[in-house]
Amino acid sequence: MKTLIILTILIYIWGNTQAETPSLDKAVSETLMQLHTAGSSNELYACVAKMERIAAAAPDRWELLYHLAYCRINTSFRESNGKLKDDILDQAEQEINSALNLGGNKSELLALQAYLYQGRIQVNASRGMKYSRMAAETLEQAIALDANNPRAHFLMGQNVFHTPKMFGGGSKNALPHFHRAMECYTASKQTNVLSPAWGKEITLQMISACEND
Repeated sequence: MKTLIILTILIYIWGNTQAETPSLDKAVSETLMQLHTAGSSNELYACVAKMERIAAAAPDRWELLYHLAYCRINTSFRESNGKLKDDILDQAEQEINSALNLGGNKSELLALQAYLYQGRIQVNASRGMKYSRMAAETLEQAIALDANNPRAHFLMGQNVFHTPKMFGGGSKNALPHFHRAMECYTASKQTNVLSPAWGKEITLQMISACEND
């Protein structure tokens, strides 16, 4: 009888977990879609608020903290107030660190950290040299951990693209990074719906921009 009760409890827990996962997948997918099509700051902040609720519902999932930080970073790029930009990025940095502490994919999280550094430059152009270097160093670590991480290669391309030509930047030097990113996007297969998957469309846009420069 005792064994039957334990078995019943385990089945109940397993059933609840199975039901929760598709719900999380759907909520994250919908929120990211809204983020990428947002036309106003209010819509962006609404996406952040929604992702905060999703992440709070499953605090042991590093992917949810990743997506929350990603939403914040994207929102920071559209925020005009420099102080608020930094505040948003400070919150995102805490979430990246929490995701690392949960044992999340280090290559992906380091790439996101580099994206955050690029966001810091938007606050003040005088930060460019410092944060561009920090982003490049962090992306090198991400690529060393996973040479097939498309987002790391894409962001490296972005870093080079926005670096002055006299310092080795510009479209010509950025293009190989975007091509490598595209190779990785083409070859990658997402097995977990909650895993990072963004960047392919903008990589194609950057390849076109570099080739037509």
